[in-house]
Amino acid sequence: MSGIAAGLSAILRSRSLFILLVLANLLFFAWGQRYFGDAETGREPQRLARQLSPEKLRVGAVVVPAAAPPAERAP
Repeated sequence: MSGIAAGLSAILRSRSLFILLVLANLLFFAWGQRYFGDAETGREPQRLARQLSPEKLRVGAVVVPAAAPPAERAP
């Protein structure tokens, strides 16, 4: 009977540890997504304030050069 109780105790301990780790991960995720406040300030407001001319920035398409044909092998 003692072996069964020890096994049950180990299962409950591991289940409790698993639940604790899941809760810790959820709290860390919520903190990282700023669910607890301070969302309006942004991540780096001092950099936004120091931008010189953000209206001059233009985003263009990326052009990928075509691959060169493979070189012929010498016999």
